[in-house]
Amino acid sequence: METITRRADGLRAADFLRREHDAVLEAWRRAAQVQYAGRAHAPGLLDPMPPLLAALADAVEQGPERFDPHPAEAHAMTRMGQGFDVGELATEYALLRQCLLRRLEASGRPLIPGELERLEAALDRAMAHALTSHARARERAARQEAEHSLALVDVLLATAPVGLAFLDRDLRYLRINQTLADINRVPVADHLGHHIDKVLPASVADPVRPLLLQVLRTGEPIRDAEFNVKDETTGEERSWLSNYFPVRTASGELLGVGCSVVNITQHKRTEAALQRAVDFREQLLAVLGHDLRNPLHAITASAFLLGHGEPLDAPQQRAVERIRASTARMTRMINDILDFARSRLGGGIPVTRQHVDMTEVCRTTLEELAVAYPAPELRLESHGDTWGDWDPDRVAQVLGNLVVNAVRHGREGAPVRTRVIGEAHDVRMEVHNLGDPIVPEMLPRLFDPFKAPSAPDPAAQRRRSLGLGLYIVSQIAQVHGGEVGVRSTAEEGTTFTVTWPRRAPPGQE
Repeated sequence: METITRRADGLRAADFLRREHDAVLEAWRRAAQVQYAGRAHAPGLLDPMPPLLAALADAVEQGPERFDPHPAEAHAMTRMGQGFDVGELATEYALLRQCLLRRLEASGRPLIPGELERLEAALDRAMAHALTSHARARERAARQEAEHSLALVDVLLATAPVGLAFLDRDLRYLRINQTLADINRVPVADHLGHHIDKVLPASVADPVRPLLLQVLRTGEPIRDAEFNVKDETTGEERSWLSNYFPVRTASGELLGVGCSVVNITQHKRTEAALQRAVDFREQLLAVLGHDLRNPLHAITASAFLLGHGEPLDAPQQRAVERIRASTARMTRMINDILDFARSRLGGGIPVTRQHVDMTEVCRTTLEELAVAYPAPELRLESHGDTWGDWDPDRVAQVLGNLVVNAVRHGREGAPVRTRVIGEAHDVRMEVHNLGDPIVPEMLPRLFDPFKAPSAPDPAAQRRRSLGLGLYIVSQIAQVHGGEVGVRSTAEEGTTFTVTWPRRAPPGQE
């Protein structure tokens, strides 16, 4: 027996990171052992990685402003203590990125739009924090061990894959790597000893200068400062993620300020393009759904008048009933499209709660469905107290989608059974039909929107709908604080179960 339960739509990067935590670590460990074969610190390579993965998951889920830099910084410090240089530290992030992408590809399920860019941005932020921490530690060592520390800083600047620079208290460049010099489009030599106002164009210097001065004034770092600058040469807008930190001697004397800069222009463009595509598609669906209702209402009204006008012979009456059944089906499809658009555009599926008896709601719904689907017997069983606070129209929509799905995919002529069971805090709705079980590979995406048919035969193609019915069921259950699951075997048939909490979740009363 196979069972799945789903609360949310699509695969989110944070869920992927947590679910694949152990597998990613194992893949990274194998890759790192190859990369660092023979190194003395190889046995301890895995130790700082679990908290770093957890911080990445939290950053993707909660947003960049909630990114916790401490695991990345601790990771960098651990690696420095093990003898890593900044190039090796950057290589670790490249290996981690490679392991994550390969694991995502192996999972067979893509991330929802925008999640991959957020994951990439979180990795870049973690790398920037790690490299920045590495730079601070190297700078402290530089002040303690003059010539040796200067050599370490030079290595750091030369090998860092992000832009790095150090400025004195008058905001004159002391050190800058080639990466940042290339970003500024000014040679390294033309930076050294010069104030930022003489090196950078005003469009760049004006937003950066106050941040540098704030670090010097407060002695506190500024993390993840994001800004956009229009390139005066090409006219293109570029986006940057910067970190600024104080540079001190071992005794605490403030020598200046350091900065790290990461170019996130491509990430921003990709994320914006994906968001525009998603917005266009879902807004188009919403417009189509609304505009299609008017002609459908006219067809329904005309069919009603035909059926209640002059007496019709049997073929004519059947034709009228087909019109009414088809318009009812199209109405359900349009409602599903509108609910899909609402859920994906951020407004969510609206509900209006009332204190109702779910048994009565289900009985009325089944009576209406029996008119359109007279062939299979639609049975109803009720046990216990089935009263609660729900939106009766949404309850009817869930039951209608599940029963229509059961009729469409169940064994011909076999009854479809609905059970409503009152429990201590919830009411459980079950819809059961006999027939071929759901194929195992279909189960993980059963509640996804616009899913492909599970079978290639012509009969399955004829039964195919938009693929939104079960998605809408899961969304309505979720907004009520419940959940939906399915059991499907050849012996027992298929049973969809929806759990409805009797009371609204906190914050939705």
